[in-house]
Amino acid sequence: MSRLRPAPPSSIALMDIYERMLSAYGPQHWWPGESSLEVIIGAILTQSASWTNVEKAIDNLKNNGALSIQGLQRLPVSDLARLVYPSGYYNAKAAKIKAFVDWLYRNHDADLDNLFSLDTAELRQQLLGVYGIGEETADSIVLYAASKPMFVIDAYTRRIIDRLGTTWGVQTPATGTPGSLPGADHGQETSIGHDYGHTNSRVHGCPLDTTSYSNDQRRNSLPGWTPESRRKGLGTYASYQALFMSNLPHDAAMFNEYHALLVRHGKDVCKKKPICIGCCLATACASAGVG
Repeated sequence: MSRLRPAPPSSIALMDIYERMLSAYGPQHWWPGESSLEVIIGAILTQSASWTNVEKAIDNLKNNGALSIQGLQRLPVSDLARLVYPSGYYNAKAAKIKAFVDWLYRNHDADLDNLFSLDTAELRQQLLGVYGIGEETADSIVLYAASKPMFVIDAYTRRIIDRLGTTWGVQTPATGTPGSLPGADHGQETSIGHDYGHTNSRVHGCPLDTTSYSNDQRRNSLPGWTPESRRKGLGTYASYQALFMSNLPHDAAMFNEYHALLVRHGKDVCKKKPICIGCCLATACASAGVG
């Protein structure tokens, strides 16, 4: 009876996921925005909206001279709603934008530099206190507008992590805490990439190479894994975020690129009905071929 190879620790697994996607897709140049304010407005408008429609709303704001703190503050909420109409839920989103701008005036003298001078944790906490700004929106602002290291979790990230499972050594939030190589010290853990070469290679004996596993073996390697738990994407926002924040260096540029790559992979390949053939992560995915 064959035995499964031990999974690598989460830090190595997460970097391998990143490197594979970067090799497959290249840099994503995200978030598209000419200013920090544009990124913030985009983060609010993209709630339950496609980016194409967000761009239409932002263009409306630009064409009407409203894409500034002062311009948004002066604009009646009804006029703002009309301009952001293409993004959907326009009345609610107009109210959220006005709430943010009013809050910025009251608490930071309408100065984004003053806001961004806060340390990362305090900045996030203050943003979460603003009407209409939840965790994903706050973290998008922290990472993409303020350029501070905070990993953004969205539906694409949850789906991809749920499907990859612990075959990568990534213990999903539904099943527990990140694992590590049994009996390995730090030096052994971090030598895997050097010992086995490029992450896209298939080398016999590499812990990342699960090409010989059947789907049953992959599924059986996931403690607590069930089709039901995978479909539901169990786990809180904080638990998914902790997986990245606890196992990766706090580098805003890398978090930026990583999240953008996850979005690209989730949109193009790891869809609700995934396209597993040719997927850059398929050789070590617990769910490859599982509809």
